[in-house]
Amino acid sequence: MHVSGPADSRLILVGLVHLDPEGFRRLGDLLARIQPDAVTVEASRHGLDFRVSNGQGMLNEVGRTINKLAVVPDAVAGSDEQAATITRMLGHGAIESIRRQMRIPFEVRAVRDYCRRIGANWEPIDSDEHSRRETANWSELTCPANIARLLQTEHYNLADAVRQQTKLALSALNGESTAGEPPPDLFQRDRLMAARIGELLASGPGRITHIGGWRHIIPGEPDNLLGLLAVLNPRIIMLA
Repeated sequence: MHVSGPADSRLILVGLVHLDPEGFRRLGDLLARIQPDAVTVEASRHGLDFRVSNGQGMLNEVGRTINKLAVVPDAVAGSDEQAATITRMLGHGAIESIRRQMRIPFEVRAVRDYCRRIGANWEPIDSDEHSRRETANWSELTCPANIARLLQTEHYNLADAVRQQTKLALSALNGESTAGEPPPDLFQRDRLMAARIGELLASGPGRITHIGGWRHIIPGEPDNLLGLLAVLNPRIIMLA
């Protein structure tokens, strides 16, 4: 785990890898240790509402597609052989990523549980506009043709992919490598989130923790979230 910045800062920026299978547990443990008074999350209200309204339906579509594609010649429906095929398909990193993407993110679930437990406030502060653009393509992600195409790609384990991303993040945070080109609208989103975090800090005493993807807190970039909030001297933690 990477930790830097003053321990007594009123602002903690936590970076993580999205879709981490172990993320819910890890983030819950971290929040219990650092005990912030309020939490913001790199999530949008639109994205959360969309998942509540449409996520289960999309998950069901993926499940139906997997069941159809898992037909094994001469195997009885519901047999151990067919069940093993379904399990293998669901374990493909690309399929698991889509299924996790359709659910409420682990970041939100962990923050929500922590804040309910201690009576603290939390807020999703990412861009609704960005989220609308992203969710507009989700029906294509979950359609049978795309699921079949992804199953033809090289099988990988999502947990292994997350570990590789975490290594890359730690290397970039320690100044040992670069993070590569950021997503096109990252800086625009970071300006929005930085402004809201600043408003919350100015509204009263207390410590705020922001939870988001690791690319938002890479040092040396004046236009990302860390750069925009550098004047506040935040503490940086990479969830690992």
